[in-house]
Amino acid sequence: MLRKTRTIASLALMVAFAIFVARVSAAPPTDHLVPSKTVGYMAVGDVDVLAKGWNGTQLAHLLEDPAMEPFAEDLRAQFRERLDAANRSLGISWSDIEQVPSGELAFALVAGLPGEPAMLMLADVEDNLPETDQLLQKIAQSLKKENARRQTRQIQGQSVVVYDIPARDGQRPRRARTLAHFVKDNVLCLADRVEAVEAVLERWDGKHQDTLANLPAFEEVMRRCREHANDAEPQVRWFLKPLAFAEAIRTKRKLNPRSNPTDTEVDSAGPDVLEVMKHQGFEAIRGIGGHISFSVGRHEIMHRTAVWAPKPWEKSMRMLVFPNGGNLTPQRWVPDDVATYVTFHVDIMNAFDNFGPLFDELFGEGETGVWEDVLKSLKEDPNGPGIDLRADLVAHLGTRVTFFTDYRLPITPTSERFLFAVEATDAETLADTIRRSMETDPEVVRREVAGHVVWEIVEQEAPVPEDDLRLELELPGDTLGPAPETPEPEEENKRLLPNSAITVAHGHLLIASHVDMLREILEADPTSPSLADMVDYRLVTQEIEALGGRDVALRFFSRTDEAYRPTYELMRTGKMPESETMLGTVINAIMGQTEDEPLRKPAIDAKNLPEYDLVRRYLGPTGAYVVSLEDGWFIEGFLLSKHPVEP
Repeated sequence: MLRKTRTIASLALMVAFAIFVARVSAAPPTDHLVPSKTVGYMAVGDVDVLAKGWNGTQLAHLLEDPAMEPFAEDLRAQFRERLDAANRSLGISWSDIEQVPSGELAFALVAGLPGEPAMLMLADVEDNLPETDQLLQKIAQSLKKENARRQTRQIQGQSVVVYDIPARDGQRPRRARTLAHFVKDNVLCLADRVEAVEAVLERWDGKHQDTLANLPAFEEVMRRCREHANDAEPQVRWFLKPLAFAEAIRTKRKLNPRSNPTDTEVDSAGPDVLEVMKHQGFEAIRGIGGHISFSVGRHEIMHRTAVWAPKPWEKSMRMLVFPNGGNLTPQRWVPDDVATYVTFHVDIMNAFDNFGPLFDELFGEGETGVWEDVLKSLKEDPNGPGIDLRADLVAHLGTRVTFFTDYRLPITPTSERFLFAVEATDAETLADTIRRSMETDPEVVRREVAGHVVWEIVEQEAPVPEDDLRLELELPGDTLGPAPETPEPEEENKRLLPNSAITVAHGHLLIASHVDMLREILEADPTSPSLADMVDYRLVTQEIEALGGRDVALRFFSRTDEAYRPTYELMRTGKMPESETMLGTVINAIMGQTEDEPLRKPAIDAKNLPEYDLVRRYLGPTGAYVVSLEDGWFIEGFLLSKHPVEP
């Protein structure tokens, strides 16, 4: 009996020792390995789980459809190119690393170290050690061609391979740079700064307190997401210190201007927006981060985002007050066929009263009081509208703002339409204010639609000066002498919404991008169905409320099969660079197009895309809500399958 007891005790001791050794030798989670100076972080908990989740979505099935194969491959190539550009400082491409991780994979951008910000990657490679060796050999061979000097250093007791890569001249010059890597406890670490590697190794024993995991902003953001997820593990976690992240990215681009050939640095004489945001108190937003997962229950995609912004707030940061509660049901006059609908509450008077410092810094070249001068001019200038903007306009607006979009066939770069609506507390006074501001404008036409006065803004074409006509008609052999120098054209003050329309109706100030959109709303049968009656909207609303989105500041709804159509059709016709749709504008920006450059060539060959009816059957409705907290906001959203089952 005693021998048996001793045997059991010995086994228990061995098991306990094995567990202890495993815990000691295992690397801490990646958020414990990177320092609190990390300004950007993204971690995939398990790459295989993420891949399985994505492959279970209808979006993945769409890209696997044979009719989409050429486009899907081209799209993947474009995104790989963007990922490769982001990882170029690590000397790797996405295709190099996608077969290496077998567990957690994380990327971090670390600022505050000596020198420039550092990019690093951490990957659990326990099940793929041979592939990891091949990757490191490939890096070595590649850097050898660049005459890199290889050395091995001992850092915190760990052998670290360091490459000093010399500067390169020629067509694509590049400054001198560094690459360092090591494998410890089956974790691969790659970094473009030795200081980042040292920071990681200092935290390897798990005793260091200066880590991202212990950063209050990171803790608070992740805690809120975990609570709403009922502690379910997300497939992806991410975190940003927004202004610090933007500054770090800008620093790396300035120091490595050719690191991404598609990126274009545009010199501007205007204000430094990043510095303006700092001066105006927006550094109060200490952290933004969240969770993303695919194929979770009835959700194709599930995302949660928390914003931590502890008070007190200063200057124009105080504008961001979005009260919870109140009715957010779609208004009866909202058409039933809108593509996207968002409605929210905002303290408009508070936003107006705190807007001045931001305006002064953005448009007043740092001079204070410019906004007050504008307000005074609107009120007292004998040639102006004679409006006290605060008393005559803002004071008669409520807190609810609504925005929705649709489109009209045939699809053109301008066929997406949108409308802003702000509730009115005194519609009659508000309508009189709009009249006074519009009736003397030569580019505004007064119309009457269904008993409502509509003011249509019509962009007028500037007449061609006679001198320009004479110059155009001159023959090559003209002996009248040299033509006078053509003066530089003055920069036009372009309107934000040319050919738009504005009115006060249905208890709201309505501003539409197209006058025909406003006409359709005003002339609609009041008994016809509205968005609130539609089955897909009701399903999304039920899902939002089931998640806890009842007493909230904002609700969002979109029919992705309608919202994406204008962009898709423009891609098919090769007109994507001309797109003025919201989604198209975002895509063009991602692909490197700016307002100061000629239209880019289409990045993806989409001429052989199938008809949109094939695509729409994969695209379901999506929804989200935002709740305001004492020290920030929480956002939760989802994409449902095309044919969700009603609960």
